[in-house]
Amino acid sequence: THKEWTKLFAGTVDLALYCIPASMLGKLMTSITLKLGLSIRSSLVSYYEQRYLSTSPYLLSYIMGSNQHPDQFITYDMEKFSAAFADLYNTILWSVGGVGVLSMSLMTKMGYKQFLMAISYSYISRRIITILSPSFTDLVHRIQFEETKWRATHSKIAEYSEEITILNNNNNNQDHDTD
Repeated sequence: THKEWTKLFAGTVDLALYCIPASMLGKLMTSITLKLGLSIRSSLVSYYEQRYLSTSPYLLSYIMGSNQHPDQFITYDMEKFSAAFADLYNTILWSVGGVGVLSMSLMTKMGYKQFLMAISYSYISRRIITILSPSFTDLVHRIQFEETKWRATHSKIAEYSEEITILNNNNNNQDHDTD
């Protein structure tokens, strides 16, 4: 078979021209996400310092116990919250931006009437599937309920095995005392 390779270079250049701006936009969004996370974390740390550390840092240590380090827990929570919030912002922005660009592109290629028909078909089919399929929240609830039962059982086993060990040690001590 003879393949035509004359369009390979032109196709590669077209692909690069599409990929480079998309890659740059992705890096820009990553940079914005990291800056947003840092800004949120800085605000939370500032608030935490003003609200709690300026009054009594020992109160937190007393409440959490002497073996705990509240500053480490709070720092970890702030870091995770700020990163998750920034990722949520990034995801929403990408989704809305992507849908907007795709919608505009489809409207120019299909026309407004066909675009609205496609959106209507998508909406109606999604509603039908939602009615016919099981609820995701019900499935999550069942999973969490079973997980809770498993953890309760595991906790009981640990508690009962500890009691049995204590009982066996007491019985062994009583046997030694009678000898």
